[in-house]
Amino acid sequence: MKTFFLLLGLCCANMMFAQEPNDCINAIVICGNDQFSSNSEGIGQSQEISGCGSEEHNSLWLEINIVQGGTLGFDLIPNSDDLVVDYDFWVFGPNPDCNNLGDPIRCSTTNPLQANLTSNHTGIDGSNPNPSQGPGQDGTGYVQWLDVLPGEMYYIAIDRPHGDGGFSMNWTGTANQGSGAFPTPPIANQIETVRTCSNDTTQEFDLASLKQEINANLTDNAITFHATQADAFDGINELPDNYTNTSNPQVIYAKATSIINFCFTIVDIQLEVNPIENDVSLEVSQPIICGTEEVDFFFSGTPNAVVEYNLNNQTSEQITLDENGEAVVTRTISEIQF
Repeated sequence: MKTFFLLLGLCCANMMFAQEPNDCINAIVICGNDQFSSNSEGIGQSQEISGCGSEEHNSLWLEINIVQGGTLGFDLIPNSDDLVVDYDFWVFGPNPDCNNLGDPIRCSTTNPLQANLTSNHTGIDGSNPNPSQGPGQDGTGYVQWLDVLPGEMYYIAIDRPHGDGGFSMNWTGTANQGSGAFPTPPIANQIETVRTCSNDTTQEFDLASLKQEINANLTDNAITFHATQADAFDGINELPDNYTNTSNPQVIYAKATSIINFCFTIVDIQLEVNPIENDVSLEVSQPIICGTEEVDFFFSGTPNAVVEYNLNNQTSEQITLDENGEAVVTRTISEIQF
């Protein structure tokens, strides 16, 4: 990285941004009214609950907290449309206890292949009056709306006894209109690429210094960093504040979590190590006559290289060359030394 000293003179005047299976006690809190998606794989705790003539095998637990009343439902849509991929679910509430869940108030364990259905979608909507369906060949996969009130909480256990892969959930019903049925997640600002300079492509990054920029309210929100989006969603494998990148460039994920309602927002951050540039050239747009005149300084060199320069007050500034290896700095300067 070439350092330039731009000395300000006084010539004429003074100047100056796969979930793991879990259990009830570690349920994922749903916030906002956007689509929920998961790439969860693997085996959860078996035989934890039962209902609708079937039992849980590979569990993913969700927690929903109601802030707007009305009817509430969802479409659970597997990423694969193969009818072998069969998702079941159970709903508990309102305000259940993980240690004493009781019977599910909604559940569906219909097998789309055995029931000769044309789709493996399942969920809750207004088209079916039954609170439960299944198992196997019984039912259509959809059950009756939930009628929810503000202040209520529900658990949803999602099971994959056959097939695997991800899925998405679209929330439906009158409770989800407008601002939505669930609490609003905190802000997580998207920040620019975080760069450092070295000829070694692995470097330590100070992630803690980014927290304030992601969300300035660190009293009500916690900021964590994760290597994958799935890890961030599940809140596992948190990266240390002083983190050394494992690839270059590397995308990591910042999670802003409200410590009040436990809602969260995830944004991606790119970490990048640029080589030290020892062959940067500098040109001036015009002859410098007086220190009060603005002059364009043209830097050129390796694309995306970071160039550091100092003003006469010893303030250090950096500029990143673009994809063509070029950048321009406009300064009022009477003498250049580099």
